[in-house]
Amino acid sequence: YNKFHSDSSFQMSRIKFPLEGYMVDGTEKTNWTRANWRIMKVKIYDIDTTEFKTIYEKTEKSFYQKFWLENTGFGSEYRFELVGKKWFLVYALDQNL
Repeated sequence: YNKFHSDSSFQMSRIKFPLEGYMVDGTEKTNWTRANWRIMKVKIYDIDTTEFKTIYEKTEKSFYQKFWLENTGFGSEYRFELVGKKWFLVYALDQNL
C-alpha cells in the first residue's frame, strides 16, 4: 500500500486496464484507461478528516477505502484485491457531481 502510493511505476504495474469503475464529472462518465489514470499519491490514512469523511475496511483478500466531502457530490472509492500473492487495484470511482 505504501509503495503503491509512492512509486508511480509500481502503481501502474498493479492496475489491470480496463479498470472497473469510472470517473464522473458532472454528467460525463468516463472509463479508466492507462492514458487517463491519475496517479494516487495520498493514502487513506493521510486524508484530512476534519474536512473529509473516510471509511476503510481490510480483510485477508481485499482492502476498500472511500472518502468524500459531505453534501457535495465529491468523493472517491477504491478496492484492492489480493490476486495470487500480489495486491492489485481492481476498482476505482472518482466523482465530482
